[in-house]
Amino acid sequence: MLSSAYAINIDREHCRFSLYDPTGCKQCMAACPAVVFACMPAQPRQPGTSPSVYKLTVPWPELCNGCGACVQACPHNALSISPAG
Repeated sequence: MLSSAYAINIDREHCRFSLYDPTGCKQCMAACPAVVFACMPAQPRQPGTSPSVYKLTVPWPELCNGCGACVQACPHNALSISPAG
């Protein structure tokens, strides 16, 4: 597994990501050329039920090149990038 040179920090108080709300922000996902962002259910769910709330995650931090496109695209100042480690 590759290690990441960068850590992407998501401020959950400011992030307005929404999978279902058409007005919900997805700007970082659209701006990231390395496609490091994804979404996942915000809470564990019962088998056979659909999640109702999702959150933004960074499952592939090793792909981040530190370009800062996501930080610049975020209208809510919810993202920051720092050196990993």
